Amino acid sequence: NDKELPFHGELTVHVADSGYGNARYPSPMGMYENGVAVVRVIATRKFHRDISGTVEHVGAGRPKCFGEVFRLNDESTWWEPDEEVCFEIVTKKGKRLWVKLRRWNDLLMRGKKDAPMYNRPFDLICCQVLNEDGTLAFKNALWLTISGKRRREISSRDAYEAYRQRYDMEHFFRFGKSKLLLDDSQTCELEHEESWWELGCLAYTQLWLAAPLAEKIPRPCRAVQFSWRKREITRSDWGFPGKSALCRPGDRRSQGELNSPARPWEKNKQQFKDATIPGPAHVQRDFARIIRAFGTPAVSPKPRGNSPGRKKGYSPGRRVPRNVIYKGGSPPKKVA
Repeated sequence: NDKELPFHGELTVHVADSGYGNARYPSPMGMYENGVAVVRVIATRKFHRDISGTVEHVGAGRPKCFGEVFRLNDESTWWEPDEEVCFEIVTKKGKRLWVKLRRWNDLLMRGKKDAPMYNRPFDLICCQVLNEDGTLAFKNALWLTISGKRRREISSRDAYEAYRQRYDMEHFFRFGKSKLLLDDSQTCELEHEESWWELGCLAYTQLWLAAPLAEKIPRPCRAVQFSWRKREITRSDWGFPGKSALCRPGDRRSQGELNSPARPWEKNKQQFKDATIPGPAHVQRDFARIIRAFGTPAVSPKPRGNSPGRKKGYSPGRRVPRNVIYKGGSPPKKVA
């Protein structure tokens, strides 16, 4: 609802994992006109058919809205889907698979006192991947829910493709925390934390843009593996121009035995050669050479005098003390 955002008034899709499959996440999402949430749910959940407005209300109390039960792990409780889509995909290894999507519209889940769901219908999608012979490629199906007032504008295939992009996001989070220091910024200001995350995202984008320019540099541990085999390693072993590898004196194996692909370290080397686009870790190891080739538009630093510093008698004051929030702690007690 922020009018300053560039996508204000446009359809916005949020994708979340099964940790957000409870009522506390989709319930407030129903208040937004242009917000749609694609959330994964575990296979042990149960939902209900929405019968609000279809059954005549007799007597006192609230009209019924929860109909027959739909159990995800019990196929006998499923009714005919409202939509069924099947399309072909090809993996990166060239394997052909079929994706079968079944969609049920207008289901309800049980809510909470502070997160009602009786007026928040959603659509349910069952995603199954099949081999060419019709057998299941994966034992368990993927269940997705689409909630929001404009959920019908999201097709079943678009919802499936949107959730598949989460695997790339998970890789970014893991790589960013271990290599880009995303979670190592210690600050008390929320604005500083957000700026630090934006800087990490920009760094990851730079690695992606520089991937075609990166050279394949092995890790230092791989050189140890090669030296353990008593073989001189040169740049030609990694696809770079240079002298050919030579056997050290005392090595009884022939050159053909040394190049045999049966050894694990040789298989890793061949996979390293066959990679068309290096990963972010490979690019990061070679990024110092790439950034030096670009140069910088900044001028050389020069002394401009001493900074005046703070004025005499100025004091920024003490920070407001905050309580430490521990992960997994009990929620604060509500005061009546």
